[in-house]
Amino acid sequence: MRNRVDDSLFSAVARALADLPTDIEAGECHGMLCGMLSNPSYFDPARWFAHVLGYAEQARWQELPLDSPLHVMLSDTLRGFAADDFSFNPVLPPDTAPLAERAAALGLWCRGFLSGFGGQGAVPGLTADGREFLQDLAKISQIEPDEADTEMGERAFLDVVEYARMGALLLNAEHPAPVAGPTTLIH
Repeated sequence: MRNRVDDSLFSAVARALADLPTDIEAGECHGMLCGMLSNPSYFDPARWFAHVLGYAEQARWQELPLDSPLHVMLSDTLRGFAADDFSFNPVLPPDTAPLAERAAALGLWCRGFLSGFGGQGAVPGLTADGREFLQDLAKISQIEPDEADTEMGERAFLDVVEYARMGALLLNAEHPAPVAGPTTLIH
């Protein structure tokens, strides 16, 4: 079970993305961010935002208010990756959402992670565990959610979320991206 901050952040990011010229959903957007931050190439928030928008020129990162959900998500993600308490969590729908919706969002998060990680360029020295994790994310991204909310399905979903969470933490710890300029952390 995730904390409430993540639940409200998912909804806020979904609303913010609906106002932008993109078809990317909140989970995929966060996955892209996490993938880019877990590749040792230089991370620039403007490049992430351009990736989310499909490189359309209609909106720019620098034009977003500092309290926008996307800025908050970036700050929360940087803080979660840096924390010693493993507090990082993928931004997914709340636990009260139907299992099929959460599973679909997890698949999109995995697809976004792969897109963000791969879009930053090759990673020399990627460990066997890192390669295996990326291969597993590719499989998870193909998830076809079952419409039935069962206790067994819920447990399996939570196990897969935990695997994705810990794998992202591991990859980020092995290959953290240097972040461009000062990054405003919103508290």
